Amino acid sequence: MDESKKCFFCEAQSARFKFETQSRLDQTFFVFRCAQCGCLFLNPQPTAEELNLAYKDDYYGEGESKFAGPIEHLVQWFREARARRVARLLKPSQHILDVGCGNGRFLAQLIRQGFKADGIELEGNSAKRAAQVKGLNLHIGAFDEVDFKGQQFDAICLWHVFEHLPQPQRTLDKIESLLKTGGYLFLSLPNAASWQAMMAGPLWFHLDPPRHLFIPTAKGLLSELDRRGFVLKNIRHFSFEQNPFGFIQSWMNRFTQPREVLYEQLKGHGKHSVSGHKLAGAALATPALVLSILESLMRRGATIELVAHKK
Repeated sequence: MDESKKCFFCEAQSARFKFETQSRLDQTFFVFRCAQCGCLFLNPQPTAEELNLAYKDDYYGEGESKFAGPIEHLVQWFREARARRVARLLKPSQHILDVGCGNGRFLAQLIRQGFKADGIELEGNSAKRAAQVKGLNLHIGAFDEVDFKGQQFDAICLWHVFEHLPQPQRTLDKIESLLKTGGYLFLSLPNAASWQAMMAGPLWFHLDPPRHLFIPTAKGLLSELDRRGFVLKNIRHFSFEQNPFGFIQSWMNRFTQPREVLYEQLKGHGKHSVSGHKLAGAALATPALVLSILESLMRRGATIELVAHKK
């Protein structure tokens, strides 16, 4: 274990070991917490081999979609809702960049409304699906490797992607350089200061080792954006898509091995008793929803979604 005390996000020399956690492949990772900004991060960072295993094809789903059956339809409904929120702040013909665009269906909604759209996605099944979206300018590769040749965007979106990227400060530098003055940053990600994170600890669903390299707090993230001259327009602490399921899977992680069994089954994977896990998930749905509402009212939601514009 690296004894470095430097925070992976804010780079303050104030991080301390928090706990050990295991991945679905039974690998052990060490999680540190920054005393200054509250960020949780893996230390040492995972190796290239560990990340390659974590992002193998079944992570993206093996069929035409990432999730199985009706779950994919529900996920698509959430994509369309995000597209509507973005469209309300922009004008048709403006240019949007989606970092980690997945299958491209979020951008497809905006393209149909007259927006120009670029997407970035790592090579794999999701990128193959995104390549089929008519009108989408798709870039295959990592965000820090793509050269946009002086292009600037009216909006940049990272939907549960920021925490996967290996150099958060350089990522924000690049976002600043690519975003027009007055342009919007749309960002959603887990919140390390949430009730859910505190209650679940190393079994927290949104910890997702080793794919999530770091998870900031809402306070730490807003402080960093303010330092960079971004002005917060809106922040949401409740996500019906993410928060209740996070409680359900985190509770189930106490009793199932490997972790995230229910989540994998919703993607059509797993050899475990599908009906048993789904029944357990259904039984936990009501208390999970109640806790999600309460933590959000206290501004301690398990995930946050914010909109900020560049001055």
